Amino acid sequence: MKSSYRSRCSYGLTKVVKLEGMPNDSKMDFSSSVRSGIAKFPVLSLKTLQTHLKLTGFSLPLMSTIMNASVKRKLQIKEEPVDETSAPETKPKRKRPELPEYSLDDSDYYVDNGLRKVYPYYFTYFSHCKGRWMGQELHSFYANEFRGLTPEKIRGRIENGFLLVNNQKVDIDYKLKGHDLLTHRLHRHESPVLSAPIPVIHMSNDMLVVDKPPSIPIHPCGKYRHNSVMHVLAKEHNMTDLYNIHRLDRLTSGVLLIARNTSTAQKFHEQIRNHLISKEYVCRVVGKFPDGVVTCDQPLETLSHKIGICIVDPKGKSCSTAFERLNYNGKSSTVLCRPKTGRMHQIRVHLQYLGHPIVNDSFYNNDAFGPQKGKGGEYGKSKEVLIQDIDKQHQRMLYLISNVSEVSAEEREINDRKREIALKALHHYTNREEWHALTEKYKCDTNRLITDTECEECVNRTIDPNPKDLLIYLHAFCYKGQDFEYKTAHPVWALDDWDYD
Repeated sequence: MKSSYRSRCSYGLTKVVKLEGMPNDSKMDFSSSVRSGIAKFPVLSLKTLQTHLKLTGFSLPLMSTIMNASVKRKLQIKEEPVDETSAPETKPKRKRPELPEYSLDDSDYYVDNGLRKVYPYYFTYFSHCKGRWMGQELHSFYANEFRGLTPEKIRGRIENGFLLVNNQKVDIDYKLKGHDLLTHRLHRHESPVLSAPIPVIHMSNDMLVVDKPPSIPIHPCGKYRHNSVMHVLAKEHNMTDLYNIHRLDRLTSGVLLIARNTSTAQKFHEQIRNHLISKEYVCRVVGKFPDGVVTCDQPLETLSHKIGICIVDPKGKSCSTAFERLNYNGKSSTVLCRPKTGRMHQIRVHLQYLGHPIVNDSFYNNDAFGPQKGKGGEYGKSKEVLIQDIDKQHQRMLYLISNVSEVSAEEREINDRKREIALKALHHYTNREEWHALTEKYKCDTNRLITDTECEECVNRTIDPNPKDLLIYLHAFCYKGQDFEYKTAHPVWALDDWDYD
């Protein structure tokens, strides 16, 4: 005989569990019935429940969640009369212990070849065990999460104490449990950014508005920590306790609003949610953009979170952008963009869909999207193949010094020319006195270039990026709200006389 128990895990999934030996008409909401103390049926032991969960095909992480969240805490009840008309008694949630502060060994910048670089340093990363990690053996977990590490290096790092669980060494086959504290100490290299200053447009007790240069992310993420707007503002201007109001893509430049207290941040977030803030961007696109105002309402879907690429897809999130041509130089057009929503890469993908991608956008103005480069949402291949083709073009191995062949004199001349054009496009930032001051202030000290023989990036070094690869012609020109308006001058590449396409 079988019956159904409906068990809910802590993150909202629902699955019907068939249990042997129970009447056919025995159906009950497992979690709510246990909470209220109703004992209509025999209470299963943890071992019996675990056996049934295995037989019904539950994954190990889901089993662990049900056992921990729905059984261990909730089955400790007393069989007492329950007034079913009264509201169920709620128990305070168990507070997850706070993580330790990130430990960043002191590091600094240096400027080399027009790039702001960071001396290599050691970094300690802390994380609580996530639901999808529970039950995994430690060596398997690190192999999945840190794909650059070989099994031999993973074993060595665990045995040498670089990978700890609850601040202790454990065996490589240790199985992760809920609330385990994972500690990973590693040698970090940050990707270079342009050594451009960050001009301040407005500053008050509540607000900070800056003109973000291209190539630098707003906040620490991925391969960037010291090389982020927030960290540079703290270091260069002693500005701390800053709160993000909105975001700009790493390669995008322009107006960036930052709150200096939580109340201001909440006020601006509410205005953004209610669509009370208007945004204007300028960009330079391929070809002659149509006359008049062109609106694109195509929904967007994230194709790959790993490489951060979006495409137009009917099942995606709704969004809208209005475009209007400002000038045309015979080869490319400067276009004013008014996004009504704020999806990732919205302007770039909508322009690709319209057949006018941004001139120097290496992602969306790319043959990997097919002969038409994604115009009209036509790619000529499956999503899986598209991801593979884009990923191949941006793999780290392509930039390893050991894999870069000697360039010819002609190729070197072309690269130098592209570098020169990129520096012209950055005139908006490089014409400032701070540009030259940065070079003098942060000269390279070779004694601080620490190497680690166990570090993959120390062993396999990469070439420096060309400045042309660190910017796109997309600039946040103006942000306007109920009681404010902040704008910058147009970059030189957006002017009528720009002729370096």
